[in-house]
Amino acid sequence: MANLAVREERAAAAAASHNARAALMEEHGERGTRWFHRQADEPAAGAQEPITHLKVPGQPAPVALTGPGTHNTVSAAAAAMYSSTSPTGLFRVQPSEGSGDGALSDAELMAALAGSANGKAPGSDGVPYEVYKVFWALLGPRLCAAAAAAFVAAADAHDGGEMAAALPASWREGIITLIYKGKSLDRAELAAYRPITLLF
Repeated sequence: MANLAVREERAAAAAASHNARAALMEEHGERGTRWFHRQADEPAAGAQEPITHLKVPGQPAPVALTGPGTHNTVSAAAAAMYSSTSPTGLFRVQPSEGSGDGALSDAELMAALAGSANGKAPGSDGVPYEVYKVFWALLGPRLCAAAAAAFVAAADAHDGGEMAAALPASWREGIITLIYKGKSLDRAELAAYRPITLLF
């Protein structure tokens, strides 16, 4: 009986953690990958404890991250943490063109590809770098043209929505995870976690 209760508690905690991560990904407009979802569903031995509760302003106690209200709970906690009444944009960077700026060249992309580790895939499609290296003569010009067009469109964009529309969806995919900072911080506080995003 005790074993069953422990397993059910772990399953509920894993589901809560999965829901919290999915809500954060949805909040920031990024899609998870199969790898990320598999990691969330099957945590490895020694993995960090799942996030089961979060403190939300206006709530007397930490709110459980289970059920359909998880997205709202995470959104409220994140909005409270990242909202500010301070002025923004005071030190806005002015656009400038330096010696290394300009159009993306075939040589730059080929150099980046040559420096990429074999056995790794740059995107969620699972196609490894070796395929791009072997078929560079066929794929290279098309990839360079697509990348250059996307970067020109992104540079001409006036807001984040236009910029996001200029880049392919697969270039905006990423893996987000929250790493507990430790140091005896309250696990129910969103500030006790460091978000890490790997874009590919």
